[in-house]
Amino acid sequence: MEIEIYLDSLFFLNFMINLWILQLLNMKFMLDMKIYRMWISAGVGAGIYLLSFWFAGNTLFLPLCFMLASLPVMAAIVVPKRKRRYLVKVICWGLLYGFIISGILRAVLYKWRLLKGQEITATAVLAGAYLCMRVGIWSIEKGKAAGKKCIYRAVICSAGVETSVKALLDTGNSLIEPISRKPVCIVEEEILARITLENTLFLRAIPYRSIGCEQGTLYGVEIPKVKIFTENTCYIAEHVICAGAPHKLSTKGVYRMILHPALLTEENIVDNKEEENVIGERNEKDDIHACGQGLV
Repeated sequence: MEIEIYLDSLFFLNFMINLWILQLLNMKFMLDMKIYRMWISAGVGAGIYLLSFWFAGNTLFLPLCFMLASLPVMAAIVVPKRKRRYLVKVICWGLLYGFIISGILRAVLYKWRLLKGQEITATAVLAGAYLCMRVGIWSIEKGKAAGKKCIYRAVICSAGVETSVKALLDTGNSLIEPISRKPVCIVEEEILARITLENTLFLRAIPYRSIGCEQGTLYGVEIPKVKIFTENTCYIAEHVICAGAPHKLSTKGVYRMILHPALLTEENIVDNKEEENVIGERNEKDDIHACGQGLV
């Protein structure tokens, strides 16, 4: 009895099975696998599996042996060097995932006959599900990254004193000073109290409205200069009005200043990498630190 096997469809089916196995391992052990390495590893594993059909013998036993032999090779390709201590566990769990996924597919294709041997359809289903999962993971990671990027380091400069704080960029902040029409940043009063109030600062009354408060008034000062350091860019805004908040802006202390989006414009961008390194790398543990000559 002759059995007709299409190696191309079998290769892509095993390729998608291997991708699923690697993705599950990546999620379980937090391996931070590179996508291109996952594709290479899945392709190598599928290629090793197909080698079993070049040998005579039991067509059920040989593919199983080759599948077992392919997992250590796949793990060696995809697991980062700093995570090699998990290599044995990755191989063991990979075997478990492989048996589970292969068993489900064998039942669907041959036992339950839902697809009646349509390997190409099964491959398309696996590929579609994998793509949807990757898009979902990418969307979640992008949202987390965007949330992290909203927290910047701001330096309030006044009378030779530089006070560094963590600041939240609030794109919904539309607060402006009514007379000058300048954008207003919100800073905790405790921080403003640490800045020397000299002739360079002028008291301003700033009316506002917010949820839970129909209207109110914040009192602020005009700061000669505020530096904002993002990941790759430094912004310097002059004559910035900062209003004092009588309460903590973040219950967990993640940030103590709210930036107005109007401060992060192209005209305020400066090329000052040295200053960015000094402010961004020194004294990371302290949320606030000020002295007459800058940060130390």
